Amino acid sequence: MGGVTTFWHYAKVGLVLPTTAETPTAIYSLKKRKSAQMGSFKQLTVKEALLNGLVATEVWM
Repeated sequence: MGGVTTFWHYAKVGLVLPTTAETPTAIYSLKKRKSAQMGSFKQLTVKEALLNGLVATEVWM
């Protein structure tokens, strides 16, 4: 039963919706992802590409 409790603890912390202060950042992030579909990902800096890769890895894990 401990595994389920641990899962719900982390789910409550990690799966919260963005606050109103974080909403503009979330919208900007979504716009950047859409740009990747259109081929403009080639304009990303190395830092932005690395961060995107880390986020994708975290989601995959």
